[in-house]
Amino acid sequence: MSFAIVWNRDAVKDIDDASDVASEDQLQALEQAIGAIHNLLSDEPSLAGESRRTLDERVAYNRPLTVFFRIDRRLQIVRVYAAVVYFPSV
Repeated sequence: MSFAIVWNRDAVKDIDDASDVASEDQLQALEQAIGAIHNLLSDEPSLAGESRRTLDERVAYNRPLTVFFRIDRRLQIVRVYAAVVYFPSV
């Protein structure tokens, strides 16, 4: 069973803003994290990350990206409502 992923505009903007100031290595790590999270959420979102207030509200991590999302099982949709990108300084 595959879930559709819907990214909130604010989450996309936060990722875009981080990618604008990222080094080439950071950008590559971010792109890999986005792909890994997207695959995980589309395949088995209920197993991704940790639950929050409800079983269908979760947070998932893949350095340097953290996403907050809700699962709508009836519609087979995962809604990513927030994203945080953290590039540690060396």
